[in-house]
Amino acid sequence: MKAVLIWLSIFAFIVPVNADRRSTGKLIGQVKDSLGAAIPNATVVVHFDTDGARHINTTPDLFLSTDRTGGYWVELPPGFYDIAVFAHGFTPNAHKVRISLGQTTKPDEKLTVDPQIVAEFGDKF
Repeated sequence: MKAVLIWLSIFAFIVPVNADRRSTGKLIGQVKDSLGAAIPNATVVVHFDTDGARHINTTPDLFLSTDRTGGYWVELPPGFYDIAVFAHGFTPNAHKVRISLGQTTKPDEKLTVDPQIVAEFGDKF
């Protein structure tokens, strides 16, 4: 009887953890400039695209900031998302991604220096 209770306790702990992993996918990216240098503190906006959605309810937009290596990550329900990336002095970038169940999507971002910034401040902004 004691062995059954131990197995039930272990099973009750493992199942919710695995069930949660099966209901999302991961979005892991890195924002870099055109030379390959990381852009820290960039803003990444993740917008749920209801046109390509598998389910009816929508999730609110997520606003992420990149870390010192330009990296960001989030777990999301499966579906299509619009990703927009903004950083001071750079031209914004936007595109669509598909998040699949249990999979990792890695859309590395490359931003170019905004030509207006270069025209006004030169290369030393």
